[in-house]
Amino acid sequence: MFGRGMGGRYGAGGGRRRGARGTNPFILLMAARLVQQIMQLPWKPPVTLALMGLNTAVYFGVVNMPMLSGPAGAVCLQPASILYNGEWSRAIGSAFVHGSDMHLYFNMASLLWKGVQLEAAFTSGGFALLTAAMLLVSNAIYVGGAWLLAANGYDGLLVSCAIGFSGVLFALKTILNVMAPHESYILGFRIQSRWAAWAELVLISLMVPN
Repeated sequence: MFGRGMGGRYGAGGGRRRGARGTNPFILLMAARLVQQIMQLPWKPPVTLALMGLNTAVYFGVVNMPMLSGPAGAVCLQPASILYNGEWSRAIGSAFVHGSDMHLYFNMASLLWKGVQLEAAFTSGGFALLTAAMLLVSNAIYVGGAWLLAANGYDGLLVSCAIGFSGVLFALKTILNVMAPHESYILGFRIQSRWAAWAELVLISLMVPN
């Protein structure tokens, strides 16, 4: 998700560390339900589960790598820091950083639903390559769009910070829509597939605005 001022203008800045507060009991119940769903899967998609594990480990501070650790403002996708400071690690690490329990849960639940289908369709190796490509492409579009807007007098996006797996999930959802171009379900609601990716993006923006 996006937020102004997390990283400051052209700098790493601060921002709170993820997982620093107590976990929401409701999220714990939802997470337990998600684990139950995983256990009930007839086939456990290894790449999908590895990605879920990595995102969760980063959020709770288990992974200690410079590009994945520290305050959100130091690792977020901030176009100005990438373009003018050469902080290219943000283009990858920012996707694995989440700002809250709800942000993490929503994205991991979405990743599981998409990953099970796409990994079965493309094989684990193909899905790994697809996910890596979508991560790079989605973040490149974000940075490129920010640069184009700044060149035309609007630098708001240039100095914004984005974190989380939502960009990758949006791309994966779009691919799923092409593969099954009729109807999708979001939080139990049926919606036309051509609008599903946008509806999910709006929903996560409303649920986790910062």
